[in-house]
Amino acid sequence: GVAFAINDLGDVFLVGRLPLNAVTDREIDRLLGAVLQYSDSAFNPLLELGFTSAIRREWAWRVSRGESLANLKAFEHLV
Repeated sequence: GVAFAINDLGDVFLVGRLPLNAVTDREIDRLLGAVLQYSDSAFNPLLELGFTSAIRREWAWRVSRGESLANLKAFEHLV
């Protein structure tokens, strides 16, 4: 299966484990699909957890200079 893991430094990893006797084309495809689904669905929440203050600073900097906020719109609820 696939699970999130955290190391001693607080870095977040997505770890996949599969017994050797279960390695088939179909199972690898399923596992990679799970990795894609979990990493896509968790990306913004994980960014929020680790970079809230940086996102707020970037937002304020862009607003003060009239810069585009397009790629920060997903984080508007943080400011």
